[in-house]
Amino acid sequence: MERLSERERQIASLIAAGQSNPEIASRLFLSRKTVERHVSNILARTGSRNRTELARFLSAQELSSRPTK
Repeated sequence: MERLSERERQIASLIAAGQSNPEIASRLFLSRKTVERHVSNILARTGSRNRTELARFLSAQELSSRPTK
């Protein structure tokens, strides 16, 4: 997986939280087209085919990055 930029990580977390592109655009003061471009880049960099796969991917990444007891 290629590394995501800070903005891409921010958008990815909002996608994982169930936000739509228009909601993300409004929240981050971006145009919808800019959000769409970021989403496309995020999907490509993570190897995800859609938003659901991306949410699963992010969840797995979060679990694997947690320290073990």
